[in-house]
Amino acid sequence: MTPIIYDGSLEDVSPDFNAVVIRLDGKTSSDLNWTPRSEEAVSKGLGILWEIDLGLFDRLSYPLDHETQLKTLSLALEHFYQSFWSKYQENSVGICLYRGSVDFSSRFPWDAKQQESFELWLDGREPGSQLQRLYCRDVALEYLCLLIPYLPQTLDPYIFLDASEIENPLHVAQLLDNDRYERFKRAIKGSVVPHREVLWGDSVFSMDYQGFLGREVPKVDFGKAAAVGVYLPYSESYGEEFWEEIHQALETLGNEQIVYRLVSEEQLVGDWDGLDYLIVSEQSVTPMCKRKLHGFCAAAGTIVTIRGRPIGVPYETSLKDWLS
Repeated sequence: MTPIIYDGSLEDVSPDFNAVVIRLDGKTSSDLNWTPRSEEAVSKGLGILWEIDLGLFDRLSYPLDHETQLKTLSLALEHFYQSFWSKYQENSVGICLYRGSVDFSSRFPWDAKQQESFELWLDGREPGSQLQRLYCRDVALEYLCLLIPYLPQTLDPYIFLDASEIENPLHVAQLLDNDRYERFKRAIKGSVVPHREVLWGDSVFSMDYQGFLGREVPKVDFGKAAAVGVYLPYSESYGEEFWEEIHQALETLGNEQIVYRLVSEEQLVGDWDGLDYLIVSEQSVTPMCKRKLHGFCAAAGTIVTIRGRPIGVPYETSLKDWLS
């Protein structure tokens, strides 16, 4: 069942929705005395997507390496498990551990240790706003992954990511790198690049979504896949010239109103299902990647190279010729 989740009061849920968000206060200051309206949701035939507010990441009382703070947050998840899971597991869609900007750096809890760690992570690269965003994303996701073991194994962990403040399609694509979020399901809002996740709010794109979160369901074709993919290798592996090339390709697709799917390096084989074309930068075609691209061509796919330089696979064309 595709989750169509209402993000508001139970009184206002329309028949278009099959689930509702129920919020719980799990911050370190909470007494965990929860009285959610779970029974009312179930009586209306609605699934429940639990959202537990842990104060991540701008409302934490201590730095991220504070062990007692992590234990206190984990107790909130254990309390959920003990108090609600046995009764509502059949009605539960998932549990959200974070709602906020995809730019984790905007409210990141910096301290001296984090600054030192960031400088080590840069490994000689010049610091910039996007590298800072990528560092903060990695640290935040590592922290969230520390909390997952305290959840029921069969309950999907979600995060709600708002990308509406970032206009650069390359920056959004990097921040939403599927490989970094493999342990989470995501609801994504305001992205200037397409995605295959739960749609949070409205979108300029019209297909490939795996569900909806909001208050008014848009007219989109949930579950219909895009036919075009853009291959993104690991963000830290290439320099500015390479990423400018990818940026221009993404902008071209946006200007042409071509719906596409971002395909990550780690999940290349699994993510090409349903694609007819895969756009790649010749610079990113390593021997391992080339073997995978041969597999894509064997499945009747065509490789579209950004600059038009042949890479030696059975079916390939240039981006310029493909667009003409």
